[in-house]
Amino acid sequence: MKSLLLGEARWLTRIASGFWRKVRRSVKRRGVLRTAGHIALAGPTKVAQQLGLVRPSTMPSVASVFDREHGVDTAAHIQLRDLEIKSRNVREGCHYAPTSPKYFKEMMSHLNLRYEQFTFVDIGCGKGLALLLASAYPFRRIIGVEFSEELATIASKNLVAYAGKPQECKDIQCICMDAVEYEFPCECLVIYFYNSFKGKVLEQFAANIAQTIADHPRELFLVYNNPTEPDVFDAIPSIERLFDDPDFLIYRTRGRARERNCS
Repeated sequence: MKSLLLGEARWLTRIASGFWRKVRRSVKRRGVLRTAGHIALAGPTKVAQQLGLVRPSTMPSVASVFDREHGVDTAAHIQLRDLEIKSRNVREGCHYAPTSPKYFKEMMSHLNLRYEQFTFVDIGCGKGLALLLASAYPFRRIIGVEFSEELATIASKNLVAYAGKPQECKDIQCICMDAVEYEFPCECLVIYFYNSFKGKVLEQFAANIAQTIADHPRELFLVYNNPTEPDVFDAIPSIERLFDDPDFLIYRTRGRARERNCS
């Protein structure tokens, strides 16, 4: 009973924090008055859509527009129950949703680094949209980690289809494996995380980040898109928040750990 209540409390906390982030994001982009009007008009519609009383908008998503322009398949939200996943951690996994190209560019703009010295790692890369977007920057290499064989296969096909486009980094791969079993390369890293999982799995993932920094002190950035459980990463003593936005958080290794030469 106690665990059930704790689970419900965490669920309510995520819902409340998610709503507050959306309000902050809207105020940032629309202002207070336009945000109030947007909530008054759009709020009831969103509830009706969730209840199945009205159909959601048929306007094409940003990802679907990207797909048409580049001949790839990254759009659409996919529930994990619709996939065959062997991992024991599937219960704490989250559905696939494509990264917004616009937000990705904004997140990258806050990384003050020499890209060629860093490896980009997308944890829970899904169909690989973030990998394609990251290839516009001159990273040392780019790695996607995905525990769904179906999604990893699609991501790999997308990498092949996108290969003819202008890319600053062409060393890209998608690895099919559970994120908590993935061993981070001993290089300076930009870790990208878009709510691929939660709960105990997220805590283990955070522990893995702390361990790799302890074992191999180096400069490391963590880009946390749509942060629903920031307290998990805030608890890692070797990293600190570098940038705080309603849509994303950026962490960086503290002090002497980042003094290692990444070249």
